[in-house]
Amino acid sequence: MVKILYEEIRKFNRFYTRVLGLINQYTEESPYTLLEAQILYEIYTREGCVAHEIGNRFSIDKGYLSRIINKLTKEGLIFKKPADHDKRKSILLITPKGMTQLNELIESSNYYVQRMLEGIPDQEQERLIEAMQVIQDIFNTYKKEK
Repeated sequence: MVKILYEEIRKFNRFYTRVLGLINQYTEESPYTLLEAQILYEIYTREGCVAHEIGNRFSIDKGYLSRIINKLTKEGLIFKKPADHDKRKSILLITPKGMTQLNELIESSNYYVQRMLEGIPDQEQERLIEAMQVIQDIFNTYKKEK
């Protein structure tokens, strides 16, 4: 039973990786990688966070994360301010320029999601969303973030 379960999960992962390839095409026209765009979005949604929270969220090492944060800072998309509770830590915040860039990335991503859903009836799209929610709920219940 376990081997079958593992194979079905790997099969789904391979399938969904191909599906995501359709969505991730928007990064081809962007100066930002998918991970950089996701980090920018995460900084925006958290309305101020420290780098190690981002590193934990995406399971990336400090050096790689530091390079991404430095790039986003250098390009004026985010800025760092000292944390009130600990001046050794910096809070990451999005700039107006970063918001503009993020909105462009979101619009582009939405376009590719729209293309992915073309031809799928509304009722089936609702079923798809429900299935996605089930997957998220299970992982959120049993696989808490670090």
